[in-house]
Amino acid sequence: MSDTLSLLLHPVDFSPDNNIEKSSRVGIFFYHDGNVFFRSITVGDGCKIGPFIGSDFDHHDYWGMLLSEHDIPKSVKYDFVPRGRVLFDTQSASYIIFLSLEFINNNDINIMIKEYFNLRGEIVNFEYDDYYKVGPRTLHNSKYIKRLLSEELTEL
Repeated sequence: MSDTLSLLLHPVDFSPDNNIEKSSRVGIFFYHDGNVFFRSITVGDGCKIGPFIGSDFDHHDYWGMLLSEHDIPKSVKYDFVPRGRVLFDTQSASYIIFLSLEFINNNDINIMIKEYFNLRGEIVNFEYDDYYKVGPRTLHNSKYIKRLLSEELTEL
């Protein structure tokens, strides 16, 4: 996990008046060679990350696990594979899926992502984010990072 994320993680308070569907899932995913690989936890087991509830799963670490468990060439680097992250946005009470541009218009993969993360009937927004760009990326345009940092600054 990155140092930035570890500083922003907080336990989630699930009080009885909280309307979050606890069986819905948050986490990360990759798409490689026709396969979608998911790693997730229930929202109830999630952690607060700025304005989101998410997981502390790291794409780099998960990609290493996938390389050892599947027939994926070791030369394929994780940041050159389409990927994304599913979070619960506490401000809008909806799910946000930050993802690679390659996923935005792929309805079949988006349906699989929603099904796997148990988001049927939930408000879900798919958003491209530079953070999940395939290839070298620049973080200064990342919506995800900007929201994390603005939330952390308002808490100070």
